[in-house]
Parts: sequence; C-alpha cells; structure tokens
Amino acid sequence: MCDSGSSISFVDKSVVSKLQLQGRKASLSVAGIHGSQDVQTEIVPIAVSAHEKSRPLTTVQFYVHDKLKLGDQIVALQQLKDRYPHQSNLPNQSYNLNEVQVILGEDCYDIHHPFGFKKSVDKAAPWAVKSKIDDKLANQLSKWRDIEFYASNCDVTGHSKDEQRAVKTLEQTTRFNGERYEVVFLWREEEVMLPNDLYSAMGQLKSLERRLQKEEKVRKRYQDTIDTDVNAGYLRKVDQAELNETKDKLQWYLPHHPVINPHKPKKVRRVCNATAKYQSVALHDKLLLGPDLLQSLIGIIFRFRKPQIALSADIEAMFLQVSVSNDDSRCLRLLWREDPEQRIEVYEYTRHVFGAKSSPACANYALHQVAKDNAVNNENITNNEQSRRWNKRPDSTVKDTKLDFGGERRSEVAEQPLLCNGGAQVPRKTPTERRDATKALSGNH
Repeated sequence: MCDSGSSISFVDKSVVSKLQLQGRKASLSVAGIHGSQDVQTEIVPIAVSAHEKSRPLTTVQFYVHDKLKLGDQIVALQQLKDRYPHQSNLPNQSYNLNEVQVILGEDCYDIHHPFGFKKSVDKAAPWAVKSKIDDKLANQLSKWRDIEFYASNCDVTGHSKDEQRAVKTLEQTTRFNGERYEVVFLWREEEVMLPNDLYSAMGQLKSLERRLQKEEKVRKRYQDTIDTDVNAGYLRKVDQAELNETKDKLQWYLPHHPVINPHKPKKVRRVCNATAKYQSVALHDKLLLGPDLLQSLIGIIFRFRKPQIALSADIEAMFLQVSVSNDDSRCLRLLWREDPEQRIEVYEYTRHVFGAKSSPACANYALHQVAKDNAVNNENITNNEQSRRWNKRPDSTVKDTKLDFGGERRSEVAEQPLLCNGGAQVPRKTPTERRDATKALSGNH
C-alpha cells in the first residue's frame, strides 16, 4: 500500500520472519489521530520492485510493525471497471485491506508518486493513477492514505487518552439546567481524593488581610469584587448547617489575591490560585486540561475577507457564564470576611473560575453546545451554525456578514440571542469598522 501521509515505510513482522531478515534496533515515536506513543522496533532494508518485474526499483529502509491493521474493507476492481469505463485497464482482482503487509511512505515517494492520470467527466468518480509501482486507484483509500488532510475531510482532531476521557465526560454530563449550561469538572481520576486544606486557606487569608490593611483603597475594591460576584450569582455564602453536612465530603479551599493592571489602576481583579499545594497536592493536578476547542485564529482572519463587513463581540466573564455541579462547587470554596474582627465566612463558586485548569475547555464546549441545541429552533442558526462554530475564540464571537441596511431584516446576525439562550451576557457594543453596520445592528441589542 502506498501512503503519502506516512513519513516512513512499514513492513509487517510476519514478512520479516518469513524472509528471515535481520535489522537494527530503533526507537520510533508513532503519532496518529489518537495521540502518539514511543515504541521499540527494528529497521530492515528490503529491495522493492514493480508488480511482475524482477528488477528492483530501490532499497527501502522499513520499520518493522508487529501487526499492520488497516481494516476489513475490500476493493473490488471488477465492480469499479463496470461502473467507471475509464478504469477498464485495471486487473480483475480484489484487494482486502486486512491483507496489507507493506506500507510505502514518503521516504520512498520517488517510486510511487503519480506521473499519469485517468479521470472521468463525473467529478465524483475516482481517478486512476499510474506510478512506477503499478496502476492504482487514487481516492479509493484516501481515508487511510491522506492522513495529513484527515481532520479537514472528516472534521475530527487527534486526541490523547486524557483528551478522549475529557471529551467523553463533556458529552455525557453537559446539560442545560433551565437557566444556563452546566459542565462538570474534568477530573483526571474516577475516584478523586483531596486533603481538606481549610487551615492552610485560613493562614493565606490572614496573610492577605495584612496586605490589604496597608492598602485601604485596594481593600475596598477587593470587597466590591466579592459583593459583585455574590449579587451576580457567581458566588454564594455557605451557611454553618451546610458546612457541618459536607465536612466529610470532597472539598477544596482556593487561595485568592488581587491583581491590578498598571494601565487600569482603579480596577481590581480577584484571581484564584488552583495551583497552590497542600500536602503536595493541588486542585490543578487533579484536573484535565481537556481538548483544544479553539479554532485557528489564522482561519478566522482569512474568513474575514469573504463578505463585506466584519463584526466581533465579547462574552462578559466567559468562564463565569457556565455553571458547575453542586458536588464540584465544593472544590471551589474560598474564605473571606469584610473586616479582620469579624467571623471568617465560607463562600462557594457556582460557576467555572479563571485559574482552574479545565475551565477553558468546559466554557468552550458549553459555547458549542449552545449553538448545537438551538440550531433546531432558529432558521438563521441552522444555516450558519457551522461557520459560527468555526469562528469561536475563548471569550469572543466573530462574524462576517452582509447586511441589508435599507430593509427590516437586521436580525441576520443572531449571535446575541443565540448566546443569551445559553445564559451568556453579551455587551451592547458590537465593534465594526462600519458606522452604518453599527446603526443597523442597534435594534438587536
């Protein structure tokens, strides 16, 4: 089999044993759609010749594979000849992929690169390709040969085992709770074990209080961030009865601290530290990063060139728009009190937070789920869901479109109502370089 998507050539171990060949030991990193792994193998030199010709074309350095398994598909050439007249010179044979024992890769591309073609007027018909090896069919085995284009053609990406586990968790547990989408933590293990870091968190809170006592303005703004999140429903205060009830259950207290942008000195941002360790364990270590659901920024920029006007919009507090389950929210607890003389209170996040390892994947998956679940309810979403999915970045949406400024159909850009169906908050301003486009969209916000 000729595989232009493989950088090296493989031979089945049974062939090496049958020919009684000796090779040299080698280590090989094999990468595919399911990730990569390091394997120990051998390299053996084998002379390759064309079909029914004794003169060898070249000697190929083959990597030995324990068992080449390419599937059970059968390619019946007689059926292809009957269906496509331009394939009439093919032999009357059938090939089973399960019987493939040799794969010729790019390292010997000079002997199997095509130098002649036969094609039909039917654009969907396969081409016949001639090479030094023999006549063969292009496109018949494209799912196995064209690995470099696999993700583009089949709309999939390669996932490691951890990413596969995360995707399975996302698919099985993500749900709409009536107000917004809820996504569970992407735990690394089935049975999660975390020590109770309450006393460690108390010590870090007191250290934070000593710092804030020296910066009164920062302390007041920091308190405002707590009040804002409580009023918005991002944080809730946990009463003593619930603390007693959950004292033996899985829980984690997040250290937190203020961050100030020097360009915005009046704005204080509260950041939770999920990497802080207690007894050599951190919440960060127990979570999976999850799959990369972001679309290529280069692709987005290229698609901006298609229609006349480009639009973009932010999603306010992206991670905080996605709920966590009640069990997981116990691992997003924090300690706080407005005054050092008061009793320490326990708060608990009800949403995914900035700083948690799995938050980007969870938030982006929820964003995709909004479009998927609402596609059946909105004609515009149905028609444009694919391009909308392609155009997502972590906390923003981008859209290129054509608008009829003179008519009433200004709701062609349905991004805001779509996201609001999932509980997201979209700012009123939708940046664009065209004033007439901004005016036309004003009725949508």
